[in-house]
Amino acid sequence: IQLVISGKMTYTSEPINLNEDIRLELLKCIEGGTTPTYLISFGNTSALKGTDYTEYYSIDYEILKKGIIESYEYVDKAVSAAGGSELVSHDILAEGVTVSTYANGAKIYVNKTDKDYTADGVTVKAKDYTIKG
Repeated sequence: IQLVISGKMTYTSEPINLNEDIRLELLKCIEGGTTPTYLISFGNTSALKGTDYTEYYSIDYEILKKGIIESYEYVDKAVSAAGGSELVSHDILAEGVTVSTYANGAKIYVNKTDKDYTADGVTVKAKDYTIKG
């Protein structure tokens, strides 16, 4: 889907704060050029305990605010490198390691594994990304 719509419209993630590994979800967003989203509440979420909405315990804005800002800053570096251009290829380099190439020449390497990865003169730290071009 991302190859078809990249550069033409914004594609958003499911709320990443409802997942166990937010860093992994952010890397998935970077890999596909997806805008991360959060589910937040401005009210007291403790009232949700013991209800059918218990899974929303982690949506309190005051608690999440700093992390949300840091997440968007982390993703913004990759988004800025792509510069709104189209995603032209997405290649799997190894299990958990990909490179997304954009029409403007930017290549974004994503490593979702627990070990650093090096190829083509590019090193991508564990659970991180690197931009080339």
